[in-house]
Amino acid sequence: MKHIFLLSVLLFYFNISFTQSPPVAGSSTNLCPFTSTFFTYTSATGCDASGWFCSGCSTNSTIDGGNQVKTTGTNSDGTVWAKVQWDNVSTGFVENVCGRLNVTIQSIEVPSISSNINALCGSGSIIFTATVLSTTNITGYSWTTIGSGLSLDNSGTTTTGNTLTLTYSNWTPSNSSVQVGVGSRNSACGFVTEIRPLSSTIMTVVAGNTNNIPNSFTFSPTTLCSNPTMQVTNQPSGTSINWSSSNSSALNFTNASTGAASIVNNYNGGVSVTATISTACGSKTQSKDIWIGLPFLTGLTDNGNSFLPSTVCAGSTDQFQTYLDAAYPTGVYSNIAWTGSNVSISSYGAPTASVYYNGTIGSYASVGATVTNLCGTWSGNATWIGQIVDCGGGGDQNSEIYPNPSDKYVTIKTQSFSRSESTVSISIVNEQDQTMYRNTVIGGTEVNVQVNDWQKGTYYLKMSDGSKDKKERLIINH
Repeated sequence: MKHIFLLSVLLFYFNISFTQSPPVAGSSTNLCPFTSTFFTYTSATGCDASGWFCSGCSTNSTIDGGNQVKTTGTNSDGTVWAKVQWDNVSTGFVENVCGRLNVTIQSIEVPSISSNINALCGSGSIIFTATVLSTTNITGYSWTTIGSGLSLDNSGTTTTGNTLTLTYSNWTPSNSSVQVGVGSRNSACGFVTEIRPLSSTIMTVVAGNTNNIPNSFTFSPTTLCSNPTMQVTNQPSGTSINWSSSNSSALNFTNASTGAASIVNNYNGGVSVTATISTACGSKTQSKDIWIGLPFLTGLTDNGNSFLPSTVCAGSTDQFQTYLDAAYPTGVYSNIAWTGSNVSISSYGAPTASVYYNGTIGSYASVGATVTNLCGTWSGNATWIGQIVDCGGGGDQNSEIYPNPSDKYVTIKTQSFSRSESTVSISIVNEQDQTMYRNTVIGGTEVNVQVNDWQKGTYYLKMSDGSKDKKERLIINH
């Protein structure tokens, strides 16, 4: 019975406490954070004046026992009250034993800050940007600087937008750093978020260096067809450029600072151009090879051999390569076109083409190539002409190589190169142009080559003494 009586008393007490209307009274919507005026909240007679608690109240208030309540007291009529200051949060509440009042607050987000450059050299301007995820309740931004060297020195300014442009002059590596801070503004409440050193709302701008100059930069144009103006792609702001040419007799810069240049005497070929990008605090230099005028070819090779054959085997395949002038820059646009007669050409892309000899025995095959760049097409033509012969062979001792077909060994004869002291280069390649055998002998010598471990298929014997060359097809048939 005693326990039942105590429970009844407690239920009666809490029923009185929490059924007052309202249990806590005061402003509860669109409250301003950090205002100079404190908000007052009241509760009915009988509530404990020292039992107030606040969530979302400013810690800048005098803290009463850790409950973030400024002051508390009791009115003459017995009602109790508390004064609080709200923090920069979106919601909160104030409560005592009699009840709780939830509130909404016009909070604003603390911004982060960044700039378009972080190292100042010489004179110029710098743009600072304040960034927030949400602009709710934000009406502008307040800026400040700590230190000297920027036009806004030890003072503040306000902006409606989230950027601020400041100027600087005569910055060198000896300049000290400057801190720039920003806070979000809520004009309706007259409130600015706190700008704290070393927080996300402040950044340090250091004295100048060359960090804003890339270690590698791109020139344009890379092919010159007429008098050009050289440029560096995405030249950093606040920098200057000095241009120079490796061959002023080919390309002369008439204005080294703007990049204006002239081609001298219709020069055609390669030249190296150097750009030096400078700030008040240093410079970086880079050179690039460029091409002036039409491209041109230095010739053709057959399977990598510069001495082209005078005869080729009917039905065989070769790979021709063509080479631009050695000074032509790698990666600079050029397009190689292949032509020919009594051949079928499959281009593997410049500078290599696969050539199949489909002409009749005794006819002449030709392969040619020309090249085009942005200036036009080269009027010359790198050309080879050779006679198509029957390399199928008979396989007797009158052939250059016998037996043919073979399965164990072959004998190579060089009697056709028997002029005095002639040196004959011999090679045998497979259809993939892989060298299976290579040797150098005196003309008139016979050479035996074991082929028993070679794969079954078609191979090609090539012989040359520097003035004459021969080619014959070899069949391995195990």
